[in-house]
Amino acid sequence: MSIKKNKRGIKILIIVGIATCLLPLILDSVYATQNNCSLNLGIAYYHKGEYEKARQTFENYLESHPASFPAHYNLAVILLAEKNYEKAEKHLKRCIQLNPDYPGINFQLGNINFYKKDYPIAIQYYQKELEIDPGHLFSIYNLGKIYHLQGNLNQAAKNMKKIIQLNPDFKEAYTDLGQIYYEQGNIQQAITSLSTAAKKNPKNLYAYLYLGKIYEEKKEWGKALAHFLKVIPIEPTNVYAQTHIGYIYLQKRDFSKAIPHLKKAIQIDPTKVISHYYLGWAYSKAGRIDEAIDQYLEILKEKGEFKDTFYRLGNLYFGKGEYVNAIDCYKKELELNSTNSDAAYNLATIYFKQDKLNLAIEVIKKAIQINPDDKAAHSLLGDIYMKKKMYDEAIKEYEKAKG
Repeated sequence: MSIKKNKRGIKILIIVGIATCLLPLILDSVYATQNNCSLNLGIAYYHKGEYEKARQTFENYLESHPASFPAHYNLAVILLAEKNYEKAEKHLKRCIQLNPDYPGINFQLGNINFYKKDYPIAIQYYQKELEIDPGHLFSIYNLGKIYHLQGNLNQAAKNMKKIIQLNPDFKEAYTDLGQIYYEQGNIQQAITSLSTAAKKNPKNLYAYLYLGKIYEEKKEWGKALAHFLKVIPIEPTNVYAQTHIGYIYLQKRDFSKAIPHLKKAIQIDPTKVISHYYLGWAYSKAGRIDEAIDQYLEILKEKGEFKDTFYRLGNLYFGKGEYVNAIDCYKKELELNSTNSDAAYNLATIYFKQDKLNLAIEVIKKAIQINPDDKAAHSLLGDIYMKKKMYDEAIKEYEKAKG
């Protein structure tokens, strides 16, 4: 009588954020002036990277020249460089009052509100920038990203397509468009767009991650592995890639290759329980039972529960003959997942081995209730009845098992 192992597939939950960064959150350059020593002094400090001196210079100048567009503009440049977005926003708004059609200011105000997650205001600023410059690629791009975040996938895709039409070398748009296609369920178009993104930028790890994800979901393990492996030279500490490489090697039953990648993922981030879960799985498949147990115990220490960890841990204890620990794990698994008929079967098997026949009957009947067509469960119930000398009941169960 052997242990039953759950044959359910393990679906990896993958979350990849918006693929590329917001572009850009600095003004291209300071506003040059002529014949103004005070402003030019501030600009000189800025170019030397002495932002504090530059900022003080422009602030002092504004005390006597509050309507100076160059001073407000250059001060905003410095504040953006210092990531002081709140004060930068104040001076950029003053710039708009002084020179409403100056290019780039509405775009930067859009970016600041993007970072603040005030998307409706950001949209207004980007749209205003596009009224001034209809071909402003970054405004179109960041609008597309907001539409994406808001779930307006059709409009987001439209923006990314427009960017590519205006500038086929705008690399980031291909990655975002691929992600949008994926979310729309247009898998082949997603593959095409992401492959183009990777071709245009061979170090685009987001493109490789998404392509790996797509092929993994298609169970095309070789292609998925090839794309995840391309991430490692770009970013060796990418936990997501290391974990999924390990997972794919698990699927390919190459445990000796799965284990190092999963250990690396844990070394990078010990809190990622999915890495511990797959490493425990790999160790158990490789016959390294005690190490597998350690990984599952680490998960329970970290999370308290995760997927079917109690069930898998119970199987390992069962295999070692540690029935007390196995019983405890199976009971906890059934508390969390009352439909796990395999856990019920294994628990009943232990009770049968311990000659606790009434408990065995109670539990195996639950397994049969969950899965009435489980021939092994009917056979086990028949064995229990035989041991209790309930022959008529045993015959009925054996007939069901025989099918």
